[in-house]
Amino acid sequence: MDKSGLNRNKLIDRLIINYTTTENVGKLANILLDLEKHQVKGIISKSGLLGREKCYFLWEQIESIGKDSILVSYDSEVEMKSSELKNTLVGAQLWNDSGNKVGVITDYLFDQESGKIISYLFTSNGWRGITDGVYFLAPENVITLADKRLIAKNESVENAEKYSDGIASTMGKVTDFIKEDYEQTMEDLHLGKKESKAQSEEKEVEEQGT
Repeated sequence: MDKSGLNRNKLIDRLIINYTTTENVGKLANILLDLEKHQVKGIISKSGLLGREKCYFLWEQIESIGKDSILVSYDSEVEMKSSELKNTLVGAQLWNDSGNKVGVITDYLFDQESGKIISYLFTSNGWRGITDGVYFLAPENVITLADKRLIAKNESVENAEKYSDGIASTMGKVTDFIKEDYEQTMEDLHLGKKESKAQSEEKEVEEQGT
């Protein structure tokens, strides 16, 4: 699965700048999706006290998305329907076509040029979601979706490719590192003692010779 797309969660709170005036518009509050097309439809900026002031921008208004900011063409304010503002998908329940709840959508990757969703990212239910990690879900494997729930092919969920490790894997790697580090330290100490003993013996021989 392609991991080269833009990560939605990593973009949140990124600075938004007016491409024409260079003025600070605010920070990215959320990304809105066209759920039927699996496409980014627009973004929401936040500014002011506690981020209460909101502005909306269509995908077509985005000039570029850089590492430090998002540049937008901002001539007039865009109005969005309240129903459209719910289409963020993050936090939506993931169900399979056997009728079982299998996880939660936590993020997604999208193409920087077209805004097309490359993959949704999900975790398993409960503590498994924290320990097991995050997995890919390709848009073509989604059967139906809405802002709070989507249904995917059972086979695609069961055989999903891993995007990132969970706590269990991370802790396992840390444990292995600590073990290797401990073994290396003990080996170094053992060698140090042998060298120190050899130096002491050499010194005693030299003293006896004099």
